[in-house]
Amino acid sequence: SDDEKIEIAKKHINEIMLKLVTDAEVDYREWAKAGEVKRSQVINKVFEMYPVLSTVANQEDIIAWIDEAIDEALKTMRDIFKQNEDKTE
Repeated sequence: SDDEKIEIAKKHINEIMLKLVTDAEVDYREWAKAGEVKRSQVINKVFEMYPVLSTVANQEDIIAWIDEAIDEALKTMRDIFKQNEDKTE
């Protein structure tokens, strides 16, 4: 069913979100204030990878869920960067 496919997609998205966010950071590292562009890139990629998400009746809820996943991935990415900086000092 679509509901099952959506749940599977969400689980997989949580697993790959760090890579998607990091890719967006790399793609736009030269741009100051590109947060919305990066966010859009990640959301578009998620919908490309999981077209079943387009079938969700309440798109605002699915976007809000993706935003939460992005925020969590950003926290993780920053922690990793900080740990790497601490190791090189």
